[in-house]
Amino acid sequence: MDEHLISHDFEEKIKHAFHAPTMRSAFVQQMQTTISEKATEINKNQRKSFHRKKSWSLALYLAGILMIIILAVGPRNVIASVQKWFGFVPGFGILEQGTPIRILSEVVIDTRNEIRLTISEGYFTDEKSILIYSVENVPYSALSHDENMVGCSEFPYLILPDGTRLTTTGSWGNGMKAHITLPPIPENVDEVAFVLPCVLNSLPGLAPENWELPIKIIPAPVDLIAIPVIEVNDPATSVTDPVPTIVESPQTESLFGIQMKIDQAIPLTDGYYLIGHNEWKDERITKSWPSGFALKAVDANGISIPIEPAHWQDIGIQEPQESQWFYKLYGRGFKPPLTIFAVVMTIDFQPAITFEVNPDAFGFDPATAVPGTTYELEPIEIELLGYEARIVQADYMVQGISRGFDFGIKADPALQSIPFILTSPVIGGMGAGGGGSSFNESKGLVSSIVLRDGSMQYPLQIQVSSVLLKGNWSTVWDAPAEPDQTLKVFNKCFSLSDWKHMLENPPVLPTEISGKILFKRAAFAPDPSEFIANLDGSQERSLVFGHSSLSPDGSQLIYSNQEDRIVLLNLDNNTETILYDKTDAFQPIWSPDGKSIAFTEFNETTQILVMDTDGNNLREIIKSNLYPDLLGWTADNKHLMYRNQLGERRGPLILLDIDSKEEIELFDILSRASMSPNRQWIAYIDSVPGKMGSGLYVSKSDQSEKRLLVQLDYLAISNVTWSPDGKWLGFSVFDNSTFIPTSAVGIINLESCQVYPIQIPGIEILREWRYP
Repeated sequence: MDEHLISHDFEEKIKHAFHAPTMRSAFVQQMQTTISEKATEINKNQRKSFHRKKSWSLALYLAGILMIIILAVGPRNVIASVQKWFGFVPGFGILEQGTPIRILSEVVIDTRNEIRLTISEGYFTDEKSILIYSVENVPYSALSHDENMVGCSEFPYLILPDGTRLTTTGSWGNGMKAHITLPPIPENVDEVAFVLPCVLNSLPGLAPENWELPIKIIPAPVDLIAIPVIEVNDPATSVTDPVPTIVESPQTESLFGIQMKIDQAIPLTDGYYLIGHNEWKDERITKSWPSGFALKAVDANGISIPIEPAHWQDIGIQEPQESQWFYKLYGRGFKPPLTIFAVVMTIDFQPAITFEVNPDAFGFDPATAVPGTTYELEPIEIELLGYEARIVQADYMVQGISRGFDFGIKADPALQSIPFILTSPVIGGMGAGGGGSSFNESKGLVSSIVLRDGSMQYPLQIQVSSVLLKGNWSTVWDAPAEPDQTLKVFNKCFSLSDWKHMLENPPVLPTEISGKILFKRAAFAPDPSEFIANLDGSQERSLVFGHSSLSPDGSQLIYSNQEDRIVLLNLDNNTETILYDKTDAFQPIWSPDGKSIAFTEFNETTQILVMDTDGNNLREIIKSNLYPDLLGWTADNKHLMYRNQLGERRGPLILLDIDSKEEIELFDILSRASMSPNRQWIAYIDSVPGKMGSGLYVSKSDQSEKRLLVQLDYLAISNVTWSPDGKWLGFSVFDNSTFIPTSAVGIINLESCQVYPIQIPGIEILREWRYP
């Protein structure tokens, strides 16, 4: 047991990490007695096994860890949890008190034909087994890129010494890393075979198959700490009566009888995971849960605390229960109690509402109909849980090979979304289609879309069994007070309300803000997607289809064409020269000194290459299977910036020396980044705690002097471009809240936060900004 004794230094580190207050000695003695009694009970109930001694010693060790964390976090937060839960292990999930846990003995790596399989983590209890593995360096040619040629879709499995096969019961991840859940491994088994039948999406014979690796299992070491899970749900103190905000509806009382309950809180270094569920009494309701970012949090001082939907897989939940919800709360320095409230709730109900719409009745003729035509309907009255709605119009829509209608619904203000389900026959097509529902602010109507790639038969039979309902539901959590753990919240200097006001009353662009811009519009080849114009939209010139970059003097354009070849276009005489004749080359970017061109080639692997502007002196800078996204040059012409597109949701921004090929990881970002002309600042797109949409930040390369310039709530910010003098930043805004996304471009002054819209019709992305 000596190997599991806990050092005083370790204890002090835990206390410091949780900002521990001083505990009463009586409480300490009481908890020591309680844990000792529980440990004895665990020992009596411990099943016999080959690893009994090691498992028990681990359980006692973990009990000691729990004791320390109780002292650190405080009795109020943990004492109620001791009887039921033990803690949360990142990568595994929630463990019941006293559950022995085993882990992978070591990282297992094997390479075949340059393809590397890594089993990096493993957790094993009597409830389940979890393995985390990755496959790297898979050639592009080994994967299926044709929807008619299905690649491998088999999951790994384990083989026990007696030949028993344990198959995957759940999985999640991405192309780089996968988390799989399997049945438990018997306690007397400490070595099994991991079998990967084939590489995901690979074609037969082009990648390793039936890849078998032995893995060994050992008791968890002393440095594996389970974070205590706080049991929150106490109906007597934690749940308040809902406060209805819509009083005119006859069903308000029933619908607002839905109660939100927080069940558990998992402490994190930067906040908490909150696990909760909804309850209700109305028998018509079958499911209900807070709608995405509609959940808010306010502390006792009325200060908003960032909160956002959490990925249940990150918490270790294998199968979420109906009406269960998961959120991440940022910060631990708020003043309790904390009020958690939802302003929009998703509600499923039965019986479903059914009705018919006959396009013939409003004069629709599919042979002559023009997309975008609006048809006025004789109002169709429907009632949804006591709320009235009337279908008053239909817009004819064409999206690719799909056709259908966008129905406009004049509804009670409480109804924010009314998804339509088409139940009538569709002849032909492949069963593809689309739908969705949202509130259209410009029309003042709820928009509900029905699209199909075949011929819809009339009358249309439509079903509704779900709505998004606006209101106010709340619950209160008497969270721990930790004044020293306040999350730093960045105050944006330009908000959604500022953006909307600017678009409604666009200011005139001052004449002193000038330059020539290269920008993109949506287009299908061979129609041009690339254009140049003055910043005010004058002297616009259409160029080519592809992805382009303008030379520093504005006289030449380098672009990847529809065949993914690199082409040089002389803008003075319109002559073209192919500089790189291989296919799968794209995203060329001109160096600031005009002497070099960097671009990406996508084939067996993804490569970043650099060549002179005449196509000579071609050299490979990096070769990777992580799909590096080339972001741009630095002003000294010596470095490139990129980030890998495979991996975690956010990833490191990497500075790459083109001569030495040395890489420096700067900091994590969500997508785009660009360095200022004076090399002092980096502008980048990253997530904002508690916000649905991304934000535009600027900081030094070491993350000092970090500022959040723009965050527009649910609108997504994409791309970032510096003005030549480094005083302005161009950015793109995408509104994905409607079925057909819209885009706009603005520029912001770094000092004053003044924003101007670029008033060029159809502009999507401001690629580059040059002086004339």
